[in-house]
This record gives sequence, C-alpha cells and structure tokens, in this order.
Amino acid sequence: MRRLFGTDGFRGIANEELTAFKALKLGYAIAQAFNQTEKPILIARDTRISGEMLEHAIASGISSAGKDVILCGIVPTPALAILSKLKGEIGVMISASHNPPEYNGIKVIYKGQKLPDKIEEKIEEIYFNVNPKFEPWSIGKIRRDENLKEEYVKYILKNVASEIDLNGLKILVDLANGAAISTVPEVLKALGASVDRISGELDGTKINVGCGSTNPEYMLSKIGKDHDVAASFDGDADRCIMAKNDFIIDGDFIMAINSIYMKKLGKLKNNTLITTVMSNFGMERFLNDKNIKVIRTKVGDRYVLERMLEGNHNLGGEQSGHVIFLDYSPTGDGLITLLRTLKVFMDEQKIFNDVLKNMEKLPQFLENVHVEDKEKVMKSSELLKRIDNARKRLRDIGRVVVRPSGTEKLIRIMVECENEDLAREIIDYLKEAIINFKEQ
Repeated sequence: MRRLFGTDGFRGIANEELTAFKALKLGYAIAQAFNQTEKPILIARDTRISGEMLEHAIASGISSAGKDVILCGIVPTPALAILSKLKGEIGVMISASHNPPEYNGIKVIYKGQKLPDKIEEKIEEIYFNVNPKFEPWSIGKIRRDENLKEEYVKYILKNVASEIDLNGLKILVDLANGAAISTVPEVLKALGASVDRISGELDGTKINVGCGSTNPEYMLSKIGKDHDVAASFDGDADRCIMAKNDFIIDGDFIMAINSIYMKKLGKLKNNTLITTVMSNFGMERFLNDKNIKVIRTKVGDRYVLERMLEGNHNLGGEQSGHVIFLDYSPTGDGLITLLRTLKVFMDEQKIFNDVLKNMEKLPQFLENVHVEDKEKVMKSSELLKRIDNARKRLRDIGRVVVRPSGTEKLIRIMVECENEDLAREIIDYLKEAIINFKEQ
C-alpha cells in the first residue's frame, strides 16, 4: 500500500511535497476516519509562514466531511496532545518540528498520543482510494479559540509544577522563533522565575534558523554571568536542550539527571530508562553504575513510547532532548522536560552537578549523506557488509549506527569511539558504499 505518513506524520517542503490541495484531501480523510466521534477536531500550528495556508486547507477538508473544527492558533505540539485529551479526541498539528522554515508537516494526535498504526492506515486508505462524497446539508462548523492554550498552561501548573518554586532563578530561554513563545515564558514567570528571551519573534521565516535546540551554540553565546541556567526549544517545543555556564546539557544528560533523581525518590519504575540507539554509551555505563537499567529502541519517540507502555516504564527519551515523562504526558514535551529538570536543579544540586561532572560520554561523530531512495540504499548488500565489518572493528571500544532519517532524504551515520581517526575512517568507509550506490 502507498504510504503517506512517515515516522512523524506527513512532512515535506511546503508548496512542493506538501501542498494545500494535499492538506485539504488529508483533512477530508481524517474526518472520514473518525466519523463516529461527535467531538470537534482541534487544529494547531507553529509559526511557519505556510502554517495558515495549511490550517485553512485542512479545516476546509474536515468541514466538507461534516465535522466541526476548532482552530487553536500557535500552540506547541505537546500542548495540543494534552488539549486533545481535555477538550476532544483528535488533534491535527501543523509543524515540521526542528526542520528548517521551508518545511512543514501534518501530524494527527489521538487521545493525547500519536495515531495507532491501524487508524493511520485507514486514513491513508481513504486518502488514496476513496472518492470524496459531499452533502450540501452536512458541513462542519469552523471556529477559532486561541485561548485554549490557557487550558494547557493550567494543566502544567496544576499537574506538573505544583511543587516547583522557581523564585530566585534567572533563566535564559531560546524559543526558536516557534510555538514555545505561546506558553513557556508564561509558565516560568508564574512559577517565580526571572526570564530572559531570545529568538522570540513570531516570524515564520526564522523558525529554527541559527537558533533553537538544534543550534545550542547560539544559546551558549547569549548566556550571561547572571543566568543560573538556560534552555533551548525546537520549533514545536517538544524538545528541550539546556545549558549551565558553557556546558550543553543534551537529552542524555537530562535523562540521566532525572533517572537518578526519580530512583532516589522511588519513582523510577523498574529502575529503568528507555532510550534509542543514538544515546551515548557513556550515559548507559554511568547509569548502570547507579543500578539503573538502560533499554534501547529504534530512533523515534513513537518507539520509545511503545517500549515504555509495553514494560510499564515511566521515563524515556532521545539524545535530541525529546523526553517523555509518562506520569504527566504520553508525548515528549519540552516544557515538562525543563520543569522536571529544574526541580532537580533547585532541590538536588548534588545529583545535578554529579551528572555534569562525572558522566563521561564517548566522542560521537555524525555525518548525513543525501540519497534519493533511503530504503533501497539501506538494503544494499555492500552497505550491510560494511556495517558488519565496522561493528567488528569497534567491538568493545565503540559503536556504529547507520539509519535512514524519518523525515528527510538522508542516511545518518553515527560512530562512537575514543579514537577520532578511527571513527573518521569508518565513517568514510560506510559513506563510500552509500555514495557509490547513488551512482549506480
């Protein structure tokens, strides 16, 4: 069957791969797939310039199928996930997360979580194979309610941050010129923090450009001596990277800090952290020494969540800063990640500083290779043979991961090794097989 959705929804360059026509057609398919529910479908977006175009197109498609729509405006993806639980069942998020401004994406959220595969396949079946049928007396209403985000803010303050006091804390936040602008400063100020903002423009041409969680060096360049800590979000605010002084606190450090703190409180279920193959082996060794087990999945928060639910675990995430605190939300939420980590920072400086000082990560070398057909390249016998050879060379001294990007035409190569020359040699060895395949 033809596929529409990737690992994180439908994503592409706006007005090229992702057009208003496709968005309208997808809106109709979503409404038909959920024709049994009477609750309105919520639509939210980040700040991208294509967001309003796609918002109106999706809303029109849903309305044409007889379903009501509520337009929530600029709202983080994790906020829409919680709103879909509080105010309805289905949410449609228009965002390309950490990708550049010319990209956009459409993700469907069902009862606070990403779509089950069966429903995703049903939407795709309607999209590709069903001829739309319209009834003149069956048209859904479209209304705008941009105050709904306040329900999310209230939820966070009541359920996530009720015991968090940030009085006396001065924090720098990089909002990536994205959706975090709508919620993050408000929550931090409500908890007593003094907040300095950077990258806080509602300008869809600047989202993630030289800022945000994929560019933490910008945050480092703006930290002042009077800032206790800094945090950087991505375009839809489901990721958070932090910094203290000149030290970047990525998702691995954040997960380690919270794992140890939750274990101390007896709140880390099964004394286990769920993460992906991309998390550094140094984190795994450090946590193992603290009697915390680390289980790895494929890259993607959906796989992390699946494993968490299967094994009754409550903490998981990715090195990118996409962390799931399942006691509060079934999706990665940059704001929740920041607040729970600030709780440790305010209450348990010993744990916080121990992780930053003593968790030694193996040097990690990354390279992306552009390809036209990720699946064919990844099945190449020559590439598979070279991956096997590389793993044999690195046995006991490092790791190699080769994987297709879930959202772009890229194959990502990652090598962990103390010896940079060896790591670069292995990357070139693997890259050669990928490039040669492209030329065939």
